[in-house]
Amino acid sequence: MASYKDLATSAGDGGEKNLAYAFSLNGVDWAATIISIGALAGLTTVVMVLLMGQNRVLFAMARDGLLPRQLAKTSDRGVPVRISIGVGVVVAFLAGIFPLKELTMLINIGTLFAFVLVSIGVVVLRKQRPDLKRGFTAPLVPLVPILSVLACGWLMFNLTL
Repeated sequence: MASYKDLATSAGDGGEKNLAYAFSLNGVDWAATIISIGALAGLTTVVMVLLMGQNRVLFAMARDGLLPRQLAKTSDRGVPVRISIGVGVVVAFLAGIFPLKELTMLINIGTLFAFVLVSIGVVVLRKQRPDLKRGFTAPLVPLVPILSVLACGWLMFNLTL
């Protein structure tokens, strides 16, 4: 559809080339528009899920006493308003300071680090708490969690490539 040379991005050219760009190169602008709208919708839903997930984690931490308990108070509808506003303000502040490329790298690193912690947790819990009831079992423990830690670590350190 497009040569890799046409899709290569040089420093300072104003943006990354993507699938929508490839369609535009071939004169199929209506498909490029649909792809761009889909990408925007996809990014929006990812951001919303990340924000909702962060609110939920902070709410649980405040409810359990790991953060000030006042943050765990909810509205009449059960929404943790204080945490939601706090997370929104912090995210808006960070989005205003850091370039988008840096933020996406930080989000990717944070997600991969969470996977590393979960993988380590699987091995630790198997050793320290073999009596816990599990909804499912991970195959080939500790091999798969160790491979997961190595793969996620490799991805974290090579994101810029």
